[in-house]
Amino acid sequence: MRQAIPPARRPRHLVMVGYRGSGKSSVGKILAKILGLDYVDTDIAIQEKSGQSIREIFEKPGEAHFRDMETAILEETLEQMHEIAPSVIATGGGMVMRQENRRILKLLGPVIWLKVSPELAIDRILSDRLTGDQRPALTDQNFSEEVRAMIAWRNPYYAACSDMTIDNDRSGVSTEKIADQIVGQLRQSLWYSDLMARIDG
Repeated sequence: MRQAIPPARRPRHLVMVGYRGSGKSSVGKILAKILGLDYVDTDIAIQEKSGQSIREIFEKPGEAHFRDMETAILEETLEQMHEIAPSVIATGGGMVMRQENRRILKLLGPVIWLKVSPELAIDRILSDRLTGDQRPALTDQNFSEEVRAMIAWRNPYYAACSDMTIDNDRSGVSTEKIADQIVGQLRQSLWYSDLMARIDG
């Protein structure tokens, strides 16, 4: 018989995955406020640790180094999971491509996939010039073709590691409403019960 994991050792974080423009950062910040959790963006953490923008890291020392840094951040977070404050963790769009990353993400806590269509992702990315300027091209394709190809390639990996899929693919739907939808589903989970028990305790 499998021994039950005591609440003190259960996953504490909430993880957001999805392609660029899916709303991980905007929804994640609102979720953190609603749930009383810290907020962590792995891309920002990597930039602060390296002193470089993501584009600069991709240029030199290269994408492989950036991916290694992503894995290192996950490993460090997992190692310190019960020493640091519970957080909403917004991950980079390519974080799920490594099997080891997917394994760690699921150990950290419930994984929420914010699903977005290529068309809406393109619109959102183009409307956010700062984010667009910081992100390097990943293929030799033009921008629209790259987004379509990358979403088609990555979607099965998002699906493989996610515990909840939220369609954030409708224009005009507020981030607050998406966050409320996620909280509504989380309320039925053991993770949420543990969170409330820590707050009440």
